[in-house]
Amino acid sequence: MFNDSNHEKAWCQRVAGNLAKNRIKYNAVRDADELNEELIDEQREDLSFVWEAVKALPIKYREVIHLFYHEGYSTAEIAGILQMKEATVRSNLSRGREQLKSVLKEAYDFG
Repeated sequence: MFNDSNHEKAWCQRVAGNLAKNRIKYNAVRDADELNEELIDEQREDLSFVWEAVKALPIKYREVIHLFYHEGYSTAEIAGILQMKEATVRSNLSRGREQLKSVLKEAYDFG
């Protein structure tokens, strides 16, 4: 299967990297749900509606908004985590904000 031990080592490193990336994505989504629970637990229900609106966004926007605002990552760091171009992260962040604004305006009459 492998030509030599170097190929086997490279394959193992790639698999480990992919598993780590998948875990980071999984944790980001799980943490997003935990954020909603924390807001309610802290009796900050006044802000929980914002997170409900974020959760209604498509995953590509929800991920970058969560990583940027909740986790505090830069757009460059998010690009590395999600393995996409930084310009794509910035674009998804901008589009996500616009959709969020639209959802909040429609559901909560914000302007």
